[in-house]
Amino acid sequence: MDALGWKRIRIMRMILMESALIGLFGGIIGVFLGIVGVQLVKMAPAIRGMLEPDLRTTLLLEAVAIAVVVGVLSGLYPAWRSSRVAPSAALHG
Repeated sequence: MDALGWKRIRIMRMILMESALIGLFGGIIGVFLGIVGVQLVKMAPAIRGMLEPDLRTTLLLEAVAIAVVVGVLSGLYPAWRSSRVAPSAALHG
């Protein structure tokens, strides 16, 4: 990207946005699987009536937000490093 004239900050922003999207999709899938898992456990004969799940919308949105933040934080170093690679080294592999 640097060889095409992109600035370092634009390269970092692109990688961080990709990390945020991966975190968002992972968070949504994780919340969905969590809801399904809670419903399955709630129907188990040994647990029936003993478990009252907390599936508030705010709690589910917080879980997705945490996944996005973790995605962005985990993408910081790769974004920083990718923005500093020389074009010749990037093309060389």
